[in-house]
Amino acid sequence: MKRFLLIFVFAHVFQSGISQKTITEEEFMFLDNSTWTGNLMYINYSDGKEVNIPTELQIDINASTLIMKTTYPYEPKANSKSRIKLDIKNNLFGDEKIIEIGKEEDILKMRTQFKGKDNNKPATMTKTYSLSPSRLQITKEVTYSESGESLIRNTYTYTKNQ
Repeated sequence: MKRFLLIFVFAHVFQSGISQKTITEEEFMFLDNSTWTGNLMYINYSDGKEVNIPTELQIDINASTLIMKTTYPYEPKANSKSRIKLDIKNNLFGDEKIIEIGKEEDILKMRTQFKGKDNNKPATMTKTYSLSPSRLQITKEVTYSESGESLIRNTYTYTKNQ
């Protein structure tokens, strides 16, 4: 469950014309000192069924690092805290390579990619982040190396607390 915190992927293709090459720390500052309430949808490994659980998120920013504390009211053992460093020089968001970035009105959209394992199989993970002052949506898509099969593994959807 802890891996899910670092995951903010929304599986939509960005419209051409909004793509940028880099991102700045200032573009994330609206997230600083914010709290969010939402839902985690994930596909259960054991039976392949969709599971939905409530979740809360607190985000603070310190020296180009997003500090995120995720809590699960009904599964407190899954609570976690993580740090994601924005490395503009190397085009990285934590350990993830930024492959697309864009802004559409007040929504910051970013796609990242990294290799790893999902369900004990080698895979490429693509995360899509859709971030606005009032709503966050983070989706993780998995593409298995051997079969090329893709699936949405999880989606976090949050609304900002007032």
